[in-house]
Amino acid sequence: MKHEHIQSLLEKLTPMRYIRQSSDERSGKQSASFPKQYNATDDILEEYFLDIDVPNKEEDISAKDPYKKPRPEWKEIVQMIVDGLVNCLVCWKLSRLARNEMEAAEIMMLYRRGKILAIFTAEKVYYKHTAREYDDMQEEFHKAISHSDYLSEDITDGNDTILKDGLSNGKFKWGYYRKDADEGGKYIPCKYNFDIIKEALEMMIAGAKNLEVLEFLQEKECRRVYKKKQENGSHKESLPSLQTVANIRKDPIYYGVLMQSNKAIDLCTLRGYGFEPMITEDEYKLIQGQGNVKGKSVRTNMRYKRKGIKKPFDGLLKCTCGAHCMIDISRGKQGTYYAYARCVKKQKCPAFIQAKAEGTSVKFTRLKVIMDAMQLELQDRTMNHDVNEKLLLEGFQQETKEYLETEAKVMKSDRKNLRRKKSEIEQCLEDHIKSGISFGKMDVREKETYDKLKDQMLVDIQKIDQQIKALEDGSTLYSFDYSRTVKLLEHGFSNFRDAHPTDIDHFSRILWSNLTVFNGEVQNFAWNPVIENLFYPVLTNGGA
Repeated sequence: MKHEHIQSLLEKLTPMRYIRQSSDERSGKQSASFPKQYNATDDILEEYFLDIDVPNKEEDISAKDPYKKPRPEWKEIVQMIVDGLVNCLVCWKLSRLARNEMEAAEIMMLYRRGKILAIFTAEKVYYKHTAREYDDMQEEFHKAISHSDYLSEDITDGNDTILKDGLSNGKFKWGYYRKDADEGGKYIPCKYNFDIIKEALEMMIAGAKNLEVLEFLQEKECRRVYKKKQENGSHKESLPSLQTVANIRKDPIYYGVLMQSNKAIDLCTLRGYGFEPMITEDEYKLIQGQGNVKGKSVRTNMRYKRKGIKKPFDGLLKCTCGAHCMIDISRGKQGTYYAYARCVKKQKCPAFIQAKAEGTSVKFTRLKVIMDAMQLELQDRTMNHDVNEKLLLEGFQQETKEYLETEAKVMKSDRKNLRRKKSEIEQCLEDHIKSGISFGKMDVREKETYDKLKDQMLVDIQKIDQQIKALEDGSTLYSFDYSRTVKLLEHGFSNFRDAHPTDIDHFSRILWSNLTVFNGEVQNFAWNPVIENLFYPVLTNGGA
């Protein structure tokens, strides 16, 4: 990167090296770590500023988001440039200098006005101050900036850099283990399922369908274990599906070709890689197009969101196997709809499998059955006894108070987060307007960039205002009507069926912690602890 005609300019330059980390160095997903940027800029300093002690300024990953950090180090550099103390910048790439269009326009303006005489990067030296060079700089900034969130990240050369060495960009492959980035990122045979996947590919070559291969993988208990640990310290696992088998069938990695960014690299020909394929290229071509079977036509259930109906008992019902029940709605005849509760494990539910073997299984419990059982239970235990009815109303009132306090706490927390985000954007907008005033007159392109970012921030502020209003209007504090909910307890629960879905939802959340349902019947009621303490002393004395 030698520019002989720049030698006459070097005597006038007062350089400053600027380093900004682009992503977490431990992730390995970005290539702009501190060591790489220092190594690249060291070559520039050795070539052009060998006899000069160039000062350094660096910022960590927290400077990536313009809303979270005002970049004090960068502001200090800009002030030094305006004061004439610095007139040359040395950086890894041009994208390191700006996170958004506003900052890019700031750099372009300083460069055009001669405050910055030259910018040295690992790819190019900008010093000519021509219209062609201005366009190149503008295009380089444009490629590195995400217009939606005002962030800048240069991620274009990551795949190209690692692809030529046959390294993985993070895509999991069944049968192989991907080493971490600091270990090379290469694919090596997995000691747990390499032989299983290889045998599954041999079945495909022999003509086995995808469903048969899937049954084989399930029989061998083949599974994927994620590297990242969960909050409880265990590793997440996933089981193969029909889509997994289809992906294995069409993935060329199994004969040694890695596909990344629509580019291919033959891992078997790379020196020192030592990749171990499972099949040959001819065998791979043989199994393409096979194994496809006509899938069953599955009707999608109607969703509550589509009809604007709330989900009574959502998150409250439990199956006898211990898993939660989902509440959903399905279409019946002549435009009618039926709500039902079903175990989230569906046909994999252990209790369902056992009942199916006995010939007594049903797939779901109608919500009508749950409501009937709840009405009978409440009728028998409370409404037929004056003492119990009084205690129930007292307990219900106490539970209502606690329920509303919890809802208020959640709503206030969400509203606080939205207001904080709004204030951050407003502060950023204020700084943006001040910077525009300090720059003075702008050309057409700079004015367009300035106005575009300003309008986007105003739109974001308006959106957050709408979110805050929707949060307050839709909160339980505004939709809850205690008198209407209490009416569900009157007259032996006779008006339960005519109640509004919202009232039913509030009532269920207040009164019970969960219900247990299975196989078409309600198996058990789990009363809320406050209600439980009220009733059991009466029951022991023969009251209910």
